Amino acid sequence: HPAGHPDAITVSALADFDGLPGSLGEATCRDDIDDTLAYFSNYGEDVTMIGPGICIYSTYQDGGYATMSGTSMSAPHVAGAAAILASMGDYTPAQIRDTLTAEGNYDWVDDSGDGYHEPLLDLSTDDDDDFVFAPTFLPEPLPITLTGDAYKVGKNQFADLYWTSDGDGLVDIYRDGTLLITTENDGAYTDGIDRDDAARIHFYWLCEAGTEDTCSASLILYHY
Repeated sequence: HPAGHPDAITVSALADFDGLPGSLGEATCRDDIDDTLAYFSNYGEDVTMIGPGICIYSTYQDGGYATMSGTSMSAPHVAGAAAILASMGDYTPAQIRDTLTAEGNYDWVDDSGDGYHEPLLDLSTDDDDDFVFAPTFLPEPLPITLTGDAYKVGKNQFADLYWTSDGDGLVDIYRDGTLLITTENDGAYTDGIDRDDAARIHFYWLCEAGTEDTCSASLILYHY
């Protein structure tokens, strides 16, 4: 199991309803006790650290948002912190793991009874306006902003793509890594997907025609 590999950062889930220590937060979407291990989550020395994983408001399929619980919520918190740290210098995976665990706090109640208190992900410092590691720069805005909607009519899949761009002329539209079409930069395109295409998830992005660096971010659309 990947989570059991010694080089992996294995994350358990914490119930935290107020973002503060002290176990005073009132439960919301579940009956867990504030600042304790989620009842469904694993524990023990194979767990590297713990992160918030109960009643997390997060992105969901088809561009929506939903409140969900699980280590699938806590692990992305840690993955995001690791990504920020990795972007700031030439860190090895081991150094990223060691930094995250060293900066973690223990301001939560470990009621597992295993005698091993996992560090809780903590990016704060004594200064409430600062972070242990924060980016020293902000990325430039992307030259093309892409949004879209996925839907089905009968057994046929469609994707309506919309974009804004300061450029003119033509744009290249890519689906799943392959050039789909070169079309006018008029801000809209409908992709009719072949009925024989069994995939239910597709990735799109746009670039100014003939370029690879004047592009949008990737857009994931789900056909269900």
